[in-house]
Amino acid sequence: MGIIVTIIIGLIVGGIASLLVRGRTPGGIFGVLLVGILGALVGDYFFNNFLLVFITAVIAAAIVIVIINSVLSRR
Repeated sequence: MGIIVTIIIGLIVGGIASLLVRGRTPGGIFGVLLVGILGALVGDYFFNNFLLVFITAVIAAAIVIVIINSVLSRR
């Protein structure tokens, strides 16, 4: 995917994932963007179909948010 498309999808995916997971996403809008871009990259790596990329990206971003929240809550 192009970098602009990845950033846009990253924002959308990060926003959806942060709505699905309880608690705050660390880093505010920048954290949501990074988590979404990470999810988009994971989805793009595994699938070529846009819908599958989007679904996989949301799941991957939600998992990353859960991991970040659990690591930060232990401190």
